[in-house]
Amino acid sequence: MDLNQNHASLNSSFRNFAGSQRPMDETQFQRLIGVSLHQVRPSILMGFAKRLPKIELHQHLEGSITPKMMLELAQRHHVALPAQTVHELMPFIQVTDKDSNLDDFLSKFPQIDVLFKSYALIEELTALVLANAAQDNVRYIELRFSPSYMCKRYKLEMPKVVEAVLAGMQDAEGKLGIKSKAIILIERQLDLTTAAAVGDLAVAYAKQGVVALDLANDELRYPPKPFADIFLSAKKAGLNITVHAGEAAGAENVEDSIRLLGADRIGHGVRIVNNPAVMQLVKEVGCTLELCYTSNHQTGAVAKDIPYPLKAFLEQGLKVTVNTDDPGISRVTLSREWFKVIRACSLELTDVAQLLQNSVDAAFVSQREQEKMKLLVQEEFASACQWLVARVANAC
Repeated sequence: MDLNQNHASLNSSFRNFAGSQRPMDETQFQRLIGVSLHQVRPSILMGFAKRLPKIELHQHLEGSITPKMMLELAQRHHVALPAQTVHELMPFIQVTDKDSNLDDFLSKFPQIDVLFKSYALIEELTALVLANAAQDNVRYIELRFSPSYMCKRYKLEMPKVVEAVLAGMQDAEGKLGIKSKAIILIERQLDLTTAAAVGDLAVAYAKQGVVALDLANDELRYPPKPFADIFLSAKKAGLNITVHAGEAAGAENVEDSIRLLGADRIGHGVRIVNNPAVMQLVKEVGCTLELCYTSNHQTGAVAKDIPYPLKAFLEQGLKVTVNTDDPGISRVTLSREWFKVIRACSLELTDVAQLLQNSVDAAFVSQREQEKMKLLVQEEFASACQWLVARVANAC
């Protein structure tokens, strides 16, 4: 498909997506298409980003804890912290200007696990993380977490950690209406016996809210291949598979994650941008990339002086999505990520519609849940677009 055909196809998809719940006449459609989104006044663009019906497919529970949240929880549950104010706590658990690579980024996590003192505290913090997401108009979220990491400091039991997280998710849905699922994560540095136990745990809770198995942490030292049997077994049992790859290491890890581990989605995957063969593989198998703009710059996965590859991936027909990774550590929200990506990648409304559609399509939910999600996203996207056009017109 050439670029003109692709543009026409996107316009058609945009009309269908943005107007399916609120039919647009030609005048309305042309006004929308005429908005050069990345050139919109920042305050208006941020308002639009906040109103988008957002779907979060790549967010770590442990990395979602903000200094404010940590301080409040620690005071309530009598947990000792290395600092006693939000400002003093920030450099311990958030990325600073001195941090420049994945190791620096991951170094924040050992300061966070002091909070995993009890199952009740884990349940409470899970609900708080989801409350923050709900305030940001996140309509659906998949929270991933490592039960082996969360139970280590206080010698908790992994199954009870999973149950506490699931209970917090149910509590948030009941009180706030935010839909969520859980992804259990295997840390690459684990021995294979422990890793297999985590995989079995994910399978055991598959009908209680756990929808996928993930592999994360240092992919340079721990490539995907040794974990193949664990992941293929989980996939055979009905779990979806997402794998961190192409973040710190090269495109070969993305290829191996797909071919050997059966990955349905790839966490990050940005390093495939210069490997046409792996990009083609990702496209052919329909694998979705979970992109995390701010995190990718903070970890050095993408250098700050080169174009972020999201737009290039879209133009090649790859399925990509917008996510936060670790919003607490990175000091971002999903609305802020959308704002940044729209401006940095010169996205237009057609691109936003495509990205939202990609997120709906890639969510690890049933077909019925997906259909309901699509209707909700279409309705709220149409509302956000109408709000945007009105504000842009008033600003002129």
